[in-house]
Amino acid sequence: ATLATTTWEPNNSGGNESFAHITYFPSNPADSYKWNDLPNNGGSGDYVPAGYLVEYGGMPGDPVVNLTADVTLQVNAIRFSANRIFTKCQGEPVQLNQQENSASYKWNPSTGLSNPLISNPAATPDITTIYAVVATYGACRDSAQFTVNVNPAPVSLLHKSENICVGNVVLLDPGVHASYLWSTGSTGRSIVASTTGKFVVKLTNSAGCKSSDSVVVTVQSFPKMDLSGLNKLVCGSTSTVMNIGKDKGEWLITNLMSQEKFTTPAIHVASYGIYPLTLKLSDAYGCRTDTIVTMNFHETAAVNLGNDTTICNPRSIVLESGAGLVSYLWSSGETSHQIEVKKQGKYNVLVKNSYGCFTKDSINVYFTNKPQLNLSRLDTLTCGSRSASVNITTDKGIYHLRSSDPSVAIIGMAVNVPVFGTYPFSFVSTDQFGCSSDTTFTMGFHKIPKVSFSIDESECYGYNLKATYIGDADIPYSRFNWVFGGDTISSKKGQNIESIPLGDGQTKRDLKLTVTDAGCSDSSAIRDIRVIPTLSMSVVKSLQCLPLAFDFKGFNTETGVVYQWDFGDGIQSLQKDVIHKYEKDGYYDVSLTVTTNKGCFNTMVKKKMVYVAPIPTVGFSIPAVKCLNPGKDTLYYAGSAGVEDTYHWNLKGFDPVEIVQSPDTTSGPFVFDLINKPKTSLSLHVTSQYGCLSDTVSLEVKRKPVFSFTSLVKDGCAPLPVNFKARPDDPVDQMSFRWEFGDGEKATGEDVNHSYLVPNLDHDVGLSAVSSVTGCSDSLLKTKYIVVHPVPKSGFSIDHDVVFNDNPKVSFTDQSVDAVNYYWDFGDGLHSREKDVVHNFDGAGVRKILQTVYNQFDCQDTTSKSITIIFNQLYPPNAFSPNSNVEINRVFKLFSSGIVNEGYHLTIISRWNDVVFECRNEIKGWDGKMENGNFAPPGAYIWILECFDIIGRPHRQTGALTLVY
Repeated sequence: ATLATTTWEPNNSGGNESFAHITYFPSNPADSYKWNDLPNNGGSGDYVPAGYLVEYGGMPGDPVVNLTADVTLQVNAIRFSANRIFTKCQGEPVQLNQQENSASYKWNPSTGLSNPLISNPAATPDITTIYAVVATYGACRDSAQFTVNVNPAPVSLLHKSENICVGNVVLLDPGVHASYLWSTGSTGRSIVASTTGKFVVKLTNSAGCKSSDSVVVTVQSFPKMDLSGLNKLVCGSTSTVMNIGKDKGEWLITNLMSQEKFTTPAIHVASYGIYPLTLKLSDAYGCRTDTIVTMNFHETAAVNLGNDTTICNPRSIVLESGAGLVSYLWSSGETSHQIEVKKQGKYNVLVKNSYGCFTKDSINVYFTNKPQLNLSRLDTLTCGSRSASVNITTDKGIYHLRSSDPSVAIIGMAVNVPVFGTYPFSFVSTDQFGCSSDTTFTMGFHKIPKVSFSIDESECYGYNLKATYIGDADIPYSRFNWVFGGDTISSKKGQNIESIPLGDGQTKRDLKLTVTDAGCSDSSAIRDIRVIPTLSMSVVKSLQCLPLAFDFKGFNTETGVVYQWDFGDGIQSLQKDVIHKYEKDGYYDVSLTVTTNKGCFNTMVKKKMVYVAPIPTVGFSIPAVKCLNPGKDTLYYAGSAGVEDTYHWNLKGFDPVEIVQSPDTTSGPFVFDLINKPKTSLSLHVTSQYGCLSDTVSLEVKRKPVFSFTSLVKDGCAPLPVNFKARPDDPVDQMSFRWEFGDGEKATGEDVNHSYLVPNLDHDVGLSAVSSVTGCSDSLLKTKYIVVHPVPKSGFSIDHDVVFNDNPKVSFTDQSVDAVNYYWDFGDGLHSREKDVVHNFDGAGVRKILQTVYNQFDCQDTTSKSITIIFNQLYPPNAFSPNSNVEINRVFKLFSSGIVNEGYHLTIISRWNDVVFECRNEIKGWDGKMENGNFAPPGAYIWILECFDIIGRPHRQTGALTLVY
């Protein structure tokens, strides 16, 4: 080794150090070297590859110090390999190939290690780094430089996570690299993920560097709307908070009329009307559910029943809620726009207008009785005076007594008239509510007539007296009441002269005359008029049952008289003794009159002399022709017998369980229930208390058929098929059935089917049954039993019905009516629930597009249209390998479902312009073999395709192909 010496030099830059350089010139550049530290010189030293630097710490102006020292150098023979350039992948370590592994190493730039390994040459790829290293082994040392070129590892373009909506897919593409290996086993550049999971890919670039990456795919469900509580009608306001629920996501509600948007269910509109709204619910991952809801904002119905009121009994009041509304419902159950109220209470009315908005109003109606007039003590006749007091009282109110005759003087309730006569009066009482009661009456003020009379008792002595009235009464208009011995002889107007028969058997009698003139009466009497008994009559038996006869006998002490019987039933007889038969039952007054040849007469009357007992009749409250309703029935006796008579019922036609209440021997009632049979009979006869026996009368009782009906379906979409079943509830009765379905159609039978074709209607269903046992019929009507919902009308338009594969996008526009939900089937296995849809089609051929729409009742309608998908250009693979692990990659085939066999011509040419494969009128792929059966050499080839598509268009296309093994 050769050393170059030097002297100390001051630091010319103004520092406080002096330094000296000692330079080593090695004979072998690969040798290592080590300098020793300088002893006791107050300085310090370190080595650099070219030499050793000695520094001395002094200050400027210090005395010059002569410093001498011995410098020794030890050279160790350490040899590095000749390869000084390394090319590594990012993160791949560099291992030096040195001769002595136990040496220590010092790197510049530092690696952080003292061994021959560079664990991470560079964190940044595409950078060349030059490393200087000094290796020391014992006394030997060597140094070298190394160049490390770092190639980048493959960089993946995958995201750490992907979120997709149910039914969607995501393309996982890490970017362009030399090779790929997915956790699914795929070796392609990209894969399509449609399920939740972690997907890992290992990448290799063209430099052979590797890396891996992963992505977590999560399938997110679509937000769910809950519209079950939504009321689409808002009355009396242009603002509302829609009662809609969700499981996640954020609302965006758009007023399609004004395009105003709302992010909460609280919405408002400009005025009353019908507003379609789109309800969109989107989550953080872009999954969206939407629908259209039509909200109705309308004014409420106008109704005003007025203030509370008080009405006079027995009057009524008509409550008016206003005409022209759709429906009315009063608290009394009535459904007209007005009702008549006759009872006190609070009355409510709920009205609905044509928009379906309800309004309620109420009124209290009070009833008060009119003043009660008490006329029980009113005396309207005053006899012998022209003054009187009107005795009328009232329970309330202010009263007034008046007369239309101005000559009448009235003070309070006292009246005075100028002359005797009849005068009109009125009386009115009115309370605080204006309720009044009134009455009109007349009062008579009359004189009392004078009464006296004379008698002539000699002319018809022993038979009758002739009496004549004497007085001042107005004879034609006055009533004369003649009473002899307590019996009224006559009571007639103008009967001022009367012949009084003397009767029989009594020794004394009074004759009294009462005369009534204009209501005022007076009497006069003659006492103790003697009577000579000369007349009698009798009956053998005074009680007989119809139609038995009575035996009457007459007697008078004188002979030569004429007998005249009056039997009280309008029949008379001139015989002395008579047998008489009555046609009707009852008590009869009988009289016998005898008349002498001088015209004198006497009459004898016996009240209720005979009683004709009736024959009881038998009748029933239920006619024989009546068909009774099922259940309990009550039969009442409807004859002439009474409670003291005896009733003999024959109820043998009834089962014991059918007799609910037996009449025994009374008139009943008889309560029964025909449970076990549709008809039976009974009979009845009666014995009266007088022993009279009625006829026996029979009655057949029968009831209506007992039945019901059901159906499994009660509502649905048109056409709605319904199976109706009639159910007879009587095992004995035989019935035939007739149906009325509420749409004009009818049918007969027990089990029938019927289809309702007209949508949006409610149908009343009626069933009638006729019994062949009783002849009775009955009917059952169930109102609004079948509800047929409206059906939407599907329809859509297509922007073009011929689609090319290089422009596969087709727009579908909804044209349906009354739809709220949509379902599209594009004929390629894909679907959509959007209203208006844009869809990309793959492949070629004819696709049948189905649109199915649903309304709020889930009724549906479907429309279909066809589109034709043809290709403009094929996009074939640019390489294939006959020995590929994937079958589809072993054959090169140009195919589209839009290509027809006829006219198909595929030619493959080598780079030497040789035809290595050709096929005509057959769609066939090339498997890499030539005509001799050997595989063609790997390399580049040209293909030429001529063909026709399904609509007859010619195509010609060429391209390049690489064959690999």
